[in-house]
Amino acid sequence: MVNIVHTRLDDRYIHGQVATGWIPHTQANLVVICNDAVAEDEMRKQLISIAAPEGVGVRYFSVQKTIDVIHQASQKQHILLMADNPLDALKLVENGVPIKELNLGNRAYSTAHDINVYKSYHVNHEEKLALDALVSKGVNVYYALTPNDSKQAYKG
Repeated sequence: MVNIVHTRLDDRYIHGQVATGWIPHTQANLVVICNDAVAEDEMRKQLISIAAPEGVGVRYFSVQKTIDVIHQASQKQHILLMADNPLDALKLVENGVPIKELNLGNRAYSTAHDINVYKSYHVNHEEKLALDALVSKGVNVYYALTPNDSKQAYKG
């Protein structure tokens, strides 16, 4: 069984809150970035990797590649799975990736993401429906910027 220790949606991926908070808190030794565009963008991958703590591996996969390979992970890999949007998270769950909890982190407001679901996390209408679908599939969706913050349940 794959050892996913935490799943987070955050459009900044690895940054201070993740590197100094979530990674040590979850004892993750591998961060899997699941995003089609990032998986193909060498410069963005380099920039994200800079923020990873020493000794923590970072892998970049498309959504489909994540679905295809995540179950091959070693039990020794404590995986922090990261994506930036609920549609990708829903596709992962619908294709057998075992996500029991989904932490909403950061997603900036934009004209394309104008629905505020909690403080610093914004979605569009289709993504809000994806969050609702995740909840209906039994995923505990919550907002917390850091591990020290209390979990604020997604209310829909």
